[in-house]
Amino acid sequence: MRKRIKPNIAIFIIAYNAAQTLISAYKRIPRQTKIQAKEIYCFDDCSDDNTYYAGLGYKTSHKIKKFNLYKNPKNLGYGGNQKKGYRYAIKKNYDVVVMLHGDAQYAPERMSQLLEPFNSDNWNDIGVVMGSRMLGNPLKGGMPLYKFFGNKIITFFENLILGTNFSEFHSGYRAFNMNAFKNIPFDACSNGFHFDTQILILLLKAGYRIVEVPIPTYYGPGSRSYVNVFKYGFQCLKSVIEFRLNGLGIIKKPLYDFDFNIFGKYQFKGDKQSSHMQVVRWLQKENCHNVLDIGCANGMLSVALGKKWQGNLTGIEKNLNLKNSQYLERYGKLYWIDLNKNNLRDILMADKFDAIVIADVLEHLQKPSRLLLSLNKLTNYNFKLIISVPNFHYLPAFLASKLLPKFKMYKGPLDKTHINFYSLSQIKALIENSGYKIRELKKTPPPTYLVYSKFSQESSIYKLSLMLSKIFPSIFAYQFLFLCEKKEE
Repeated sequence: MRKRIKPNIAIFIIAYNAAQTLISAYKRIPRQTKIQAKEIYCFDDCSDDNTYYAGLGYKTSHKIKKFNLYKNPKNLGYGGNQKKGYRYAIKKNYDVVVMLHGDAQYAPERMSQLLEPFNSDNWNDIGVVMGSRMLGNPLKGGMPLYKFFGNKIITFFENLILGTNFSEFHSGYRAFNMNAFKNIPFDACSNGFHFDTQILILLLKAGYRIVEVPIPTYYGPGSRSYVNVFKYGFQCLKSVIEFRLNGLGIIKKPLYDFDFNIFGKYQFKGDKQSSHMQVVRWLQKENCHNVLDIGCANGMLSVALGKKWQGNLTGIEKNLNLKNSQYLERYGKLYWIDLNKNNLRDILMADKFDAIVIADVLEHLQKPSRLLLSLNKLTNYNFKLIISVPNFHYLPAFLASKLLPKFKMYKGPLDKTHINFYSLSQIKALIENSGYKIRELKKTPPPTYLVYSKFSQESSIYKLSLMLSKIFPSIFAYQFLFLCEKKEE
């Protein structure tokens, strides 16, 4: 049997004005955990006291090679100090890093509990293990009542908005998977205390598991907090609301808009009702093996087709920022052109295609009819044309456009980058006037599970939206898909 490779462990102590407690925090780390750790390192965030020298003196007098201390030349803030420590861990190729506060507010003796979940074979699916005070008895440990109730209230709303069920979001005792950090833009998070909340959001979005384990609470000498609780609570709630609004396309928050395909870990998970999966069903049904994907973006069609599909893909895309997407590797040829400025004559002359896919492209073109007509005229062979467009008359979008004419979003039917807006009758007319006949029409429901995680494909909300999209497609379908072919001359 192949021996399982255990993760490399490191312990990261964050410290600010912790001269009185740093050594105690280090001493209380269990001996076995110290042996297991590749390194114990501390970043002193430019303390006003002798935190750095207290730690350095202890290291020197006891000749501890594994214990290394660094002092930031200027104060980076709670989040900024963490970011520096995680960059250090990634550079050192550590797999798991336990963050321990130098004020000893979190019990170092319980560190093995945070590390235990990483002993499993699937440890790399875990983003973070959090020590939860709320799973224990925080009031017994001296947590002030205002902090206890504040934690409970803010956590309630964070769970409600994110669709999660954590006992608390605000523990600073955590063991992080550094491989997960390579897949999320953690450096773009805040330098403030709500860094901890933003990191959880990013890990959730990237699909990592978050594990909670109970820990005791300690408020005593040296455990001073520098957090403005009201400002902190506001920033935490603001972060989760911004994440949700960004997911809806109402605002643009780059922190939460990162692309898995650029950062690189998780595979495409297709809803069977999604446009990608419907395109795949048509390609398989029509036995298409040579496919032109116009507007291939980051290559999601190749993922939806699966590894068993043995055909050839040719892609056309204008966004050069997507060049590094791992999913584009399956495309035999890629053309980086802007269809508003270039035609497809040379491409269509070079290859013959069984199918041409134009998924969510026509709404972005200045002259969509020109593209459809050129495909019809420049090709002297039969091919299947697959088109998808968002439904501008989708009821919520249509009402928003009427009530707020200038309102635009960053995705969906009201995407501000759209030039054209189609109802069902309008897109049908465009296709038929361009010399094609429609063989099949499919309607997709809104992706409710992307709006709110509890509205999954098994939920009543999703099933209702699916039913409505089929019965009343003109106003409840989120997207239209057409399987077309050239009209007989």
